[in-house]
Amino acid sequence: MVESWLENKRWREGGSRTVARVYEAHKGHLPERFIEVLLGKVPKATAKEIDWQSLLLGAADRRLVEMLVRQKVLKAGDITRVAKTDPKEFYRSPALDVLLEAGKPVPRPVWKGVGDEDQRPAGLESRDEAIAASFAVDAGNDAIRWFTSLLVANHAWRRGILKQLLRDATAALRLTRGLTAMGLTVTGKRNKAEQSTVEQVVSDLLTLCEEAVAEQKQTAGLAATIISLLNVSFNGEPESATEKARRDVAETSRRVLRPVVTKALQVADTGSRLAGPSAVLGLSVGELYDAVQDYLGRLVQSGGRPDGASGRGNAMSGTWPAQGLQAVPL
Repeated sequence: MVESWLENKRWREGGSRTVARVYEAHKGHLPERFIEVLLGKVPKATAKEIDWQSLLLGAADRRLVEMLVRQKVLKAGDITRVAKTDPKEFYRSPALDVLLEAGKPVPRPVWKGVGDEDQRPAGLESRDEAIAASFAVDAGNDAIRWFTSLLVANHAWRRGILKQLLRDATAALRLTRGLTAMGLTVTGKRNKAEQSTVEQVVSDLLTLCEEAVAEQKQTAGLAATIISLLNVSFNGEPESATEKARRDVAETSRRVLRPVVTKALQVADTGSRLAGPSAVLGLSVGELYDAVQDYLGRLVQSGGRPDGASGRGNAMSGTWPAQGLQAVPL
């Protein structure tokens, strides 16, 4: 009965209006699975003629779009085409979230017209979440350069987007590796325009990483690794970054990584295990030496007790969230 009704000319004549009407008429009254199967019976010939732009940009409920994608009535390519046709309206559409869930990046023109005050509707991914998620699945060769340019051009967004990116270790490390390589041309010469871009992004990235370590967030291990990676790269290839960027990285490394190594030495001395996610730290020989000296000094102050217990209180307090920590001297 359902199939015979769906083959009726009403599908061909109504197109997107019929699809939306079926969903709106039955949601809340019939099981969603039944509605999904119903929508999945849309004839292929009719699906090709549907005005997807009207349906996607007019949809207030993402579940309709998700159902159509799962039933293969609507394809990711259809959503991408709509995004390119009307980027401004697509930005506010739940179809943007569905596209990201399908593992596809949001077409870049969508972000061009977005202003500082342009937030997405409640219940959808925030602007910062969506941009970070889109970069994470953008496999384009120029994705890192485009992404850093977007961050520099939109200072008010930058920290929020980077904060979201730190929740995805693969994407965050990909960006970090890209930042370390952008400052030089293929012939090994300085690329001053790119280095200026890198300097601005690195500044905010370092601040967020330092906060993550200081506050012992779940991203602390990743944050320490990012600081280390920047430290290793800028030490090994000084021409790849501006003097300010190198100085910022070196100072952050001293503030963040040295205490981490000191704490690791203390915990190792007591025979305990470090708790939390693992991290690999890259330090210069001088930084590693200073960390060891710092620990020895604290050990003397505490009367030779590794746990720091003494009449003056603990030589060190707090914990470092890292199970397996490796200090790599440079």
